[in-house]
Amino acid sequence: MLDTILSESFITPLGSWWRIIFLIIFMPLLFVFTSGLSPVIRASTGFFVTLAVFIGAILLFRFTGFYWGSLGAVLSMVIAIITREIIAYNGSEKEKSFIRAAFSTYVSGDIVKEIIADPSLLQLGESKRYMTAIFTDVRSFSTISEALGDPTRLVSLLNIYLSARSDVVLAEKGTIDKFEGDAIITFFGAPVDLPDHALRACISAIKMKKVKAELNKEIMEQNFSPMSLLTHVGINTGYMVAGNMGTANKMNYTIMGNAVNLSVRLEGVNKQYGAWILASEDTVRDTGDALLYRKLDRVRVVGINEPVCLCELIDMAETADEIDKKRVFVFHEALDLFEKREWKPAVDGFREVISIKSDDEPSKIYLERSNKFIKTPPADTWDGVYNMTSK
Repeated sequence: MLDTILSESFITPLGSWWRIIFLIIFMPLLFVFTSGLSPVIRASTGFFVTLAVFIGAILLFRFTGFYWGSLGAVLSMVIAIITREIIAYNGSEKEKSFIRAAFSTYVSGDIVKEIIADPSLLQLGESKRYMTAIFTDVRSFSTISEALGDPTRLVSLLNIYLSARSDVVLAEKGTIDKFEGDAIITFFGAPVDLPDHALRACISAIKMKKVKAELNKEIMEQNFSPMSLLTHVGINTGYMVAGNMGTANKMNYTIMGNAVNLSVRLEGVNKQYGAWILASEDTVRDTGDALLYRKLDRVRVVGINEPVCLCELIDMAETADEIDKKRVFVFHEALDLFEKREWKPAVDGFREVISIKSDDEPSKIYLERSNKFIKTPPADTWDGVYNMTSK
């Protein structure tokens, strides 16, 4: 006290209203300027500024003699910063929960996690990717729709059908592009890379075929449809453009490209061969030895000049029964004879396949062709490629 009097270095306390003004003006400004920062940087900035205010109050007293009781203001700032981050965290968790719930109807849960971890995946733009596309369509759905008459019953039928098919796709980490009436367009390999996208797509198609009986049983028991729903599937693998296309306010994550169009064409070609699941040779090649399949033909589909080797998917190699394995083996032997122009042995081979499975439509088609070529052989320039005249 004596030193203070003699040196005239008196302490000048600042009124409490200075702290009130500081909190009313400074704190809102701090929150506004840090609102756009990430949570970690925002919280770190708040605590750094709080520490700076505390140190500033000490320096103010040390060099000027003005004493500002900063403890109350500092504690208020700390409480405000912690409260804001708690509120922001709760809001963020609610938003993530909403995103999970919304996007889980389009893509698998694993893909949703990737999108939440890296939101840039949902920016407007596209990229060229090597991936697999699936197109499914119900045979004679127009007839079913006309027979139902009531739009409400039609919607109920579609909901049951689309739900069952979509669940299979999502379970294999596929992405649902869109529904077009009874048609479903899906793809594997975007927005998250899947090294085994071709295999996952084929597994999805085979699972769809296997759940068909149970699904149709439910549909018929509840009288949703006058007839069973039979689905054709087309699968193709290749380079496609995938991304958010549209505008900044209205975008659609979708795929485009010739490889996508081919999957649509393959779905339609099923009807020509009495098949249910047709995949391109590129798709089957990428699955290794995991599938039981048979080659059918090399064709030029409508709108695509490059010949495509058709492969009919039968089952997974591990779970396929011996009858199907024998049928595929005998069919391939007969097909080799057919391509070598040995028509009569080919006829015997295709007849054997029909004896194994009486409704084997591809064998009946090749049997008819073989008998025709026995009578009228094709020209020497015949390359075995057939041109499709309809989609």
